[in-house]
Amino acid sequence: MPLFCLLLDILKIRYTQRILAEDENSAGVQRKFVLSWNHYQILTHVDNPEARNFYEIEAFKQQWSTRYLQRQIQQVTTGVCPC
Repeated sequence: MPLFCLLLDILKIRYTQRILAEDENSAGVQRKFVLSWNHYQILTHVDNPEARNFYEIEAFKQQWSTRYLQRQIQQVTTGVCPC
């Protein structure tokens, strides 16, 4: 089981790197990472690059926790406030 978990973590890291590299290539500038790793893991589930950038900026400016970031994304995707 630990080997499976390690492989799964490696796949998550590579997926995250690919998503962030796509954003970097589309923006034409090098990114400065300002959020925690957990924030970026949550942001990889947002398919739209413009929405992902929006959430990244707002999470940084407003100092959102990872839980609050998830709530904001779910609220928009489901159209229901999870309060």
